[in-house]
Amino acid sequence: MVLGGHDIPADTLLMVHLGAANRDPSRFTSPDVFDVARDPNPHLTFGHGIHFCFGAPLARLEARIALQMMMDRFSSIAMPSYDDVTYQNPAVIVGVRHLPIAVTRP
Repeated sequence: MVLGGHDIPADTLLMVHLGAANRDPSRFTSPDVFDVARDPNPHLTFGHGIHFCFGAPLARLEARIALQMMMDRFSSIAMPSYDDVTYQNPAVIVGVRHLPIAVTRP
């Protein structure tokens, strides 16, 4: 079988990584750029179909409230360096464990 231009021999063990789907350049323009206004945004963060996350509406609401509170509290929020970001084990979950930010109060 050929998958993404690569020959996959019979009986090859493959690991599908769901987090990679949200970084697919054939689905997203600039997939490595965080863009809150991305439209359309066909991400798979909460799964799909029968496996769609039951808590997705609550997670979206919590994120909206937290981000709005940050925007109200600080006049500027920036990430000084990508070098200091610590990621969680990407084999388990795609996410950030440590994300230093620099903020400016109004």
